[in-house]
Amino acid sequence: MEVARNLPGTALVRDSKLGQNSPVLPFSRTAWTSFLDAVKSDHLA
Repeated sequence: MEVARNLPGTALVRDSKLGQNSPVLPFSRTAWTSFLDAVKSDHLA
């Protein structure tokens, strides 16, 4: 997984294994931060 954070307020996520063929999924900074917090606190199990 690759995450680009060079667009203000947006995290652009793609599957690095697919390279240029991967769709890019845009997430708001708030949504991306919430996702990371849930992963770190093991709330996605």
